[in-house]
Amino acid sequence: MAAPKLSRNAKNIIGLGSGRMLIREVNADGTLLSAAEQTAAGYGTGPGLTAYVWMEMPIVKDSNLKDDTQIEKKPDEGGDKYPIEGEREVTLEVTSMQRDTDTLRAIIKDMRGKYFEILKENTSRKLAKGHQYLYVAIAQVEPKLDVKLPNPDPKFMFNAIVVSTAIANRDLAAVAGMRSDFTGKTVSVASGEYYELFDIA
Repeated sequence: MAAPKLSRNAKNIIGLGSGRMLIREVNADGTLLSAAEQTAAGYGTGPGLTAYVWMEMPIVKDSNLKDDTQIEKKPDEGGDKYPIEGEREVTLEVTSMQRDTDTLRAIIKDMRGKYFEILKENTSRKLAKGHQYLYVAIAQVEPKLDVKLPNPDPKFMFNAIVVSTAIANRDLAAVAGMRSDFTGKTVSVASGEYYELFDIA
């Protein structure tokens, strides 16, 4: 376990996030789909097919990453309490600015039961070390809609899944549409973890 790295730096004060987010379908263990699995899932280069690449999510109005571990305090005979870690839950809720038919269908139908890796740009301007990014290794979208009219902003809720076998050096070179250059960039997520935060100068 790494020691905490904290510092005081006014360049890291920021109030805005970023409207950019990408997803790509993966297997339940976080591995990329093989050629045969891509074909079976409807990916390809022919008419009506979607290329197996990072897909841009609709424009993000806001996002909310929650990493919550329940702490249970158990008392001994003398009344002294001992904190015990309980269940850990990691979710990413995303509000979309778009309400087109494709977006709504994707949430409730096309993404149901599938697994995705997520790349979220967290800062629209650079912090001291650059733009900040969130990588979630394995997640499933909750197949439900939250669309209140006339408010046009549907929500996606992604439930992150713990990584059982470490994902080492996932190649992010094919990432496009972000403010940073991902050429030569990789990301790793250790066994027992859910996500990784990193910066690109």
